[in-house]
Amino acid sequence: MSPLVSTLLSAFLLLAGAGLLRAARPGPTARIAFGLLCWTTSVSYVGYWIVDHLSGQGIDDAAWYHLNYGLQGAGFGDFTGVIAAGLVSLVLATAGSAAVALWGRGERRHHLALGAGASLAALLALLPNPAWRDIAGHLHPAAPEAASFRRLYQKPFIEPVADTPRNLVFIHVESVERTYFDESIFPGLMPRLRALESQGTTFTDIRQVGMTGYTIAGIVASQCGIPLSSLGFEGNRMASMDRYLPGAVSLSDLLNRRGYTLVYMGGAPLWFAGKGTFHRTHGFHEVLGREELAPLLDDPSYLNAWGLYDDSLFELAFRRYEELAAAGRPFGLFMLTLDTHHPEGHRSRKYADLTYGDGSNPMLNSIRAADELIHDFVSRLRASPAAANTVVVIASDHLALPNTATSLLQKGTRRNLFLVLEPPGHAPAVVDRRGSTLDVGPTLLPFLGFRGAIGLGRDLRDPSVPPAEIEEIADGVDRGVWREEIARFWEFPVLRHALTVDPAASRAQIDDRTFWIPLLMTLGPQMETRFEFSWDLKGADKAIVDSARRMREDTPFVLIDRCENVAALGQDLGTAGWCLIAGRGQTIRTAMRLEARATFSREEIRAMTGGWQP
Repeated sequence: MSPLVSTLLSAFLLLAGAGLLRAARPGPTARIAFGLLCWTTSVSYVGYWIVDHLSGQGIDDAAWYHLNYGLQGAGFGDFTGVIAAGLVSLVLATAGSAAVALWGRGERRHHLALGAGASLAALLALLPNPAWRDIAGHLHPAAPEAASFRRLYQKPFIEPVADTPRNLVFIHVESVERTYFDESIFPGLMPRLRALESQGTTFTDIRQVGMTGYTIAGIVASQCGIPLSSLGFEGNRMASMDRYLPGAVSLSDLLNRRGYTLVYMGGAPLWFAGKGTFHRTHGFHEVLGREELAPLLDDPSYLNAWGLYDDSLFELAFRRYEELAAAGRPFGLFMLTLDTHHPEGHRSRKYADLTYGDGSNPMLNSIRAADELIHDFVSRLRASPAAANTVVVIASDHLALPNTATSLLQKGTRRNLFLVLEPPGHAPAVVDRRGSTLDVGPTLLPFLGFRGAIGLGRDLRDPSVPPAEIEEIADGVDRGVWREEIARFWEFPVLRHALTVDPAASRAQIDDRTFWIPLLMTLGPQMETRFEFSWDLKGADKAIVDSARRMREDTPFVLIDRCENVAALGQDLGTAGWCLIAGRGQTIRTAMRLEARATFSREEIRAMTGGWQP
């Protein structure tokens, strides 16, 4: 059932229920209950449509990721219309539900059948809601198939097959999919990149599989050969983590082992979605985002809602490219653009006057300008002395999210962009084999002078790889059967020795791992940990306290949060500073203020929580 049909069906059921309630005229308890059901249904639909407008795929993995790991650094200025419409809809839903509850007032008629019919209609209105379908699919994915994952996951390795390794410049182009190249839909939109495509190796059937449809997930997929699973880490915020998928081995890790100097440059804040933590964890020597790059601009105020404009990013990146080339060591320069971010894009000054068609579609204007900017940058790279030994990659991070060109994109076959430009003089090629962003890393290795393997990815130019194997991997990822296996790459620590809390530094340390506080830590039978974090390091966010209030009775936990927040747990420890609460389920066994750095041994934590016994 489509979301539109389900919305109309639910609205019909609610109206029918309201009519029955009016006729039944029950007491206030029944009317209030009916009003709450109406409110729940209405608010869940409002929430679904807001998220769907941003993701294009309902409450998908991208939505879960950013709800779990935080929205700090997001360009909310781009979505003021959506946010305003959502707030208005929430107010209307609340007012409408209250009105329905009051509408049934009057002389009671004791029509039990009509009252039961009204309640049944309100309950049935909840069932077709696509929000519940998406939430249920996330919380209860298909059962893990560990054996098939182990069979298909290839342990990453790298071996040289050429005497001289090639340099790599990798441009992740925000939301620019290959569909924009379709001349039957977008005539003349991307002439520059289409010309570059005719000079390189282009992969025409790069599909989007599950858990790869947003920026950090697309980066993880292309680098590590795995989708980004957040199973079990509800409420986590990657800005609070010290390591990002430390159990995974990425393309950058492999290149680092071969002596590459690795640099990441992106115009957005590094903390948003944990991009900075990811790149620092996986072998990058320099990781530069908005805060690091903006001071280098001639005009530091020349920024958009997300960060640097791409003309600024490309200029700074070219300077760094020349420095890396002059150093005489193999290098990898990885970039992430911003100008084509949904919903309308942001045109750089350099091509602010360039429009597409009649100029009425802002996203297509931004795409057209990006086509020129990327071509200019790549042309400069290929004209430089280092071009003779440099591979340039132009690739989507993911398919375009909802934007002002979505209705046109949906007329085409949606595929990601993956274009490899070898040094001048190499013959162009077209690879129409089915693949996904999981395959980007291992496919690139031979272009750079290596052979190897990376996770679930496959070399799309290797004829020995069975097409059925690639399809099996895509199917397994799409069905979510390996979520638990993939989640193991996060490698949350086991509490073997001690927990140290430093309130002055807003940090907690478990053995050799460091995390920002506030945090909620749960413990397993062997003192294995799982975490939930606040995105607000100042402690204003009360989400993790709410999670503690919903803790299962058999779950040992330690909560470190602002004292004013833990008052919600019935602990009056003052309003200033940090507090530690420990217990099991809803039973609090320990409550204390943290005045200074404190260390608690494994045995002390076990006693403080009343946790699992050895």
